[in-house]
Amino acid sequence: MSARFLAFFFVIGALLLGAATPAAAHDITGTGDSIPEFLWMGVEHMVLGFDHLLFALGVVLLAGQVRRAAGLISLFALGHSVTLIAATLAEVSVSPRRVDIIIALSVAFVGVVGLFARPRTPAHWRWFGAAVLVFGLIHGLGLSTRLQQADVSSVSGILAFNVGIELGQLAVIAACVLVGRLVAYVAPGKVPGRMARRLGNVGLVLAGLVLAGLLVAQRWTEPVTNALANAV
Repeated sequence: MSARFLAFFFVIGALLLGAATPAAAHDITGTGDSIPEFLWMGVEHMVLGFDHLLFALGVVLLAGQVRRAAGLISLFALGHSVTLIAATLAEVSVSPRRVDIIIALSVAFVGVVGLFARPRTPAHWRWFGAAVLVFGLIHGLGLSTRLQQADVSSVSGILAFNVGIELGQLAVIAACVLVGRLVAYVAPGKVPGRMARRLGNVGLVLAGLVLAGLLVAQRWTEPVTNALANAV
């Protein structure tokens, strides 16, 4: 088995550490006045969006094959592109906190599937592909809400931001694959791929549940925190 799976586990662990501040991962800092600036906003937002990246990396980890991974990631990209563009243009916004909680749980979902229900037949993979598409649509709603909060409404800006999202996602996935191949080259045959995949999936479940828990805790403690701040 390839050692690239162990590299995925290390990446997931690093992203879990960064996810300790979930709200910061979604903020869109700065504004864009040109296509390159909107493009960079998308790249930056995706690279810092730990939960989105964890979901995408989990899908790649579960796929196990480059061709299958490419197909699943394409479905994910299609889903979040559709809702990102359509919802932003239509000015449809949802509760960002609730969407973020669902996104976090989607990370745990991928880990659970990897641990207990990894697809084995074409029919099972089609079912999982449909789930990836649905979660992609939900992820896009979260991205759209954040984009609207940044007052980005021009068609060119929205499209450039979406392209930036895709570029950031591809860059991180490509970096993970390269790191995995490097580990496989340095230590060929010395890493038990099955154990590494299991550890990676456990990491996904923990990351998703911890992130969802933090978001729920923020939601319930926010009124108290605001009241104390106003009192001071």
